[in-house]
Amino acid sequence: MTRRPCLLGLVGVLLLFAGCGGGSPSQPSGTSVISVLGDSIGLTPLPAAAYPSVLQSRIAAASLPWTIRNHSVSGDTSGDGLARLDAVLAENPAILILELGGNDGLDGTAINTIRSNLSEIITRATAHGARVLLCGMETLPTYGPAYVVDFHDIYSALAAQFVVPLVPFVLADVAGNPDLTSADLIHPNVEGAKVIADNIWPYLEPMLR
Repeated sequence: MTRRPCLLGLVGVLLLFAGCGGGSPSQPSGTSVISVLGDSIGLTPLPAAAYPSVLQSRIAAASLPWTIRNHSVSGDTSGDGLARLDAVLAENPAILILELGGNDGLDGTAINTIRSNLSEIITRATAHGARVLLCGMETLPTYGPAYVVDFHDIYSALAAQFVVPLVPFVLADVAGNPDLTSADLIHPNVEGAKVIADNIWPYLEPMLR
């Protein structure tokens, strides 16, 4: 995500929904590309230890012919991601991990705007031949409980509309946990990045085979 410190209200959000630019490595010959379009969650604590790198290690351990290109940018919103989507699609990714929206929620961006931006990213990526893995996000109650619920619903609605796999909450078991985050209780530390990879892997791994 970004730019702002986490507030204690995040704990309530986690309880409510508990049930419910990095570097681009060279692509080995004969491998397919996974592009990560994300924010600072994909860069922390350092790009080499962030969840895209953890996922790449798991892919290598499984001897799967895929290379991750990490296009996460700190502070990016869904609109920012949409604006740089063409550059990401120029790599002809076979899979796009879409992890955006957290900063929109912190900014109080209109729900319809967030939904429209993410919808356009999915539409254009799919038209370009990429399969999309959508990563769900939650937001703080700064703008009221209705906003929290409407924000939460964006991701499940888009997953159903476009029939794409959904990681329900990419920061599950991480956000609000001082053992897995930095002082802001949002951005993962080394161990938190591994848990984020744990959250994503069950949805990504079937797409790789």
